[in-house]
Amino acid sequence: KAVLARAHEASPEVHAAIGRLEGAGATTLVDAVHAVLLLTDARRGRPLVVVFSDGVDRGSWLRPDEALSTARSSDAVVHYVEIEGARTFLEPLASATGGQGWSARHPDALRRAFVGALEEFKSRYRLRYEPSGVPRAGWHQLEVRVVGGKGKVRARPGYLVPGGRGGR
Repeated sequence: KAVLARAHEASPEVHAAIGRLEGAGATTLVDAVHAVLLLTDARRGRPLVVVFSDGVDRGSWLRPDEALSTARSSDAVVHYVEIEGARTFLEPLASATGGQGWSARHPDALRRAFVGALEEFKSRYRLRYEPSGVPRAGWHQLEVRVVGGKGKVRARPGYLVPGGRGGR
């Protein structure tokens, strides 16, 4: 079940949205992630998708590589909170978007994991650059690093310009 909350909403509204989450039945994880990525709108600010799951897909129609391709072409950052360690799809998904994962194997850790995901996202800087001398369409690998200072870099491995090949 997807719960949408806007970044400009106050903490109580975001916490209330998290409190409304329910888990039940079979999870079509790949289909759900793909659908949420299609619903994000970068015109309203940098989208954050937080996936809470055991990481096991049960019945998706789409393949993981299709959702990963959608993730690479979106502006969304995907964080995940896993409860059983089955990271086969979630880990590369987060990596493709510059996100990360948290473990919440017991109930006390769940709240800390969600708050950690939100705090990490809020502490980010968004960098923009205009490349020159590269083909417009296709996949472009990126390397972002801090030179001469302290800091931790978490970034997408690249970006996709429509019209080229969809993979890496």
